[in-house]
Amino acid sequence: MKKIRMICAALTIAAIGTFGGMAFAADAQPQNTEPVVGGETAVIQEEVAAHMYSGYAEVKEIATAEMNSEFILVKPEDESYSEIQLNIGADTLFVNNKTGKEVKMSDIKVGDRVYVYYDMAMTRSIPPQSRAYLVLTDVKEGMPAKLWTAEEIKTEDGGDLVVTTDNGGLWLRVPAKAWIDEKTQLQEGDRFLAWYDIVALSYPGQANAEKAMLLPSGAAAAQELGDTEDTTVEIPAAVSTITSTVKVKEIINDGDIQYLLVERPDGAGDIQLNFATEGENALLVVDAQTGVIQDWSSIQPGTQIMVNHNAATTFSLPPQSWLNYALVNLGEKPPVGLFKIEKIEKTGENNEITRILTNEGSLWISFPMQALTQDCMMSHSLKTDGYILAWYDIVMESYPAQANADKVLELTQLTGYAEKEREVEWEKKYYNNQQTSELVLGDMVFADMVKYATHGVPLVPVRLVAEYLGYEVNWNHSAQVANLNNGTIQTDVFDGQEKFNYYTAIPGAVGMSTPLSLDGMARMINDILYVPAELFELLGHEITVSGDMMTIK
Repeated sequence: MKKIRMICAALTIAAIGTFGGMAFAADAQPQNTEPVVGGETAVIQEEVAAHMYSGYAEVKEIATAEMNSEFILVKPEDESYSEIQLNIGADTLFVNNKTGKEVKMSDIKVGDRVYVYYDMAMTRSIPPQSRAYLVLTDVKEGMPAKLWTAEEIKTEDGGDLVVTTDNGGLWLRVPAKAWIDEKTQLQEGDRFLAWYDIVALSYPGQANAEKAMLLPSGAAAAQELGDTEDTTVEIPAAVSTITSTVKVKEIINDGDIQYLLVERPDGAGDIQLNFATEGENALLVVDAQTGVIQDWSSIQPGTQIMVNHNAATTFSLPPQSWLNYALVNLGEKPPVGLFKIEKIEKTGENNEITRILTNEGSLWISFPMQALTQDCMMSHSLKTDGYILAWYDIVMESYPAQANADKVLELTQLTGYAEKEREVEWEKKYYNNQQTSELVLGDMVFADMVKYATHGVPLVPVRLVAEYLGYEVNWNHSAQVANLNNGTIQTDVFDGQEKFNYYTAIPGAVGMSTPLSLDGMARMINDILYVPAELFELLGHEITVSGDMMTIK
């Protein structure tokens, strides 16, 4: 089966440079390495693996008291943009990178070198505008602080913490003495700053923090803006992909390695985009004018294409990243990107406006009926889990972000192909053209316990099956996640998600699988969390089907 692997485009229509600071340790020849404890190879982390766009910049202008808005105008050092206007809000933080102390906007002067974190949603104005979340001052020496969210915390003897972050991609060891405030009690979900230079080349990556601090509340910024209310910092989730229009310079396919060497816009330099030509991770190529799937050979040197690739890049020259999809035949105005429809709503006085939720709940795209291509208008076939190309210019600063599209093209071939291929594969593998309904666990038979997703994937109740197989199941209602732990391995299954990974449950041991994808998402049915039966097969258990009975052991 050729599995359609989709990663939605980034929110911003201008995510086209390296000012985002998206450099990660990866499997490549590093430019600067040195040994670390244990004999592992390590990389001097020259850029931060950011939760949003980030980078060094020079302050060119600061909004005066007479202006109606608060902002700083900065010039990125890598010249990805000539200037960017970073709008300041009550939740914008200003922190001295050397001391870790919160400072005020008034402490910044024109000409200062700063390190900034800002929203991925950006206008197409001149200069482009974005929302500033964190500004680090005094960055002349040393590495800038990295901004992370604590996803899991393990306490070692002596009070040192091992914090999992970066969507499970980094284990950060924070010694008890590293906290600026010795009374800090880090909790899962907390935002924090960490100072470190080296990331070990492993998966997950590993680093040791020299200094750390809980993210301040933004009180200093609120005071200066005259906001007396108690404010907290709200920062968007990690950016995992970048979408941009590039020029193809070279195409390499020698059987063992396939990649595009492309020239990024605005002088950001070349990047090598690796891809597969077959299998479940095969490169998806779509004609931007027709929505028809193309063969990868339709990409030609010298042409402009739109690419979506992982934000994580290697430290090689040129940097390398994994290519998720490419749009060819762009036309005069290329689409912003390829989106999966997660929810559909009608708005306006006469329900004349359609809006769809996409990007894992982080973006609303609105459009009138006339924005749809003629074929889509005739079929009225927009539906949840379908895919569209969308054309729009501005992203409004909100959460979810909002955009108004002037053209939308549905990819009916992609949606139909994905569902048909999934259904055929599951029919062949699990129930041989019969929809099983009874679930067998040992000597117990449970009637009507096998449900089905719209594309034919069988779903089973996670707690019932997991506890029979020897897992302890804990449900976190606020996070909508179930943790399965059998004392040897454990995994977290999130409601509404297809991806998961499993990791060791043995105290003191380390190890985690790479992220895996199921052929359907976990979902609530009558207040019971159901998961694709495939989950238990991937965890090492056996699934068999006989007649209308599915057995898991």
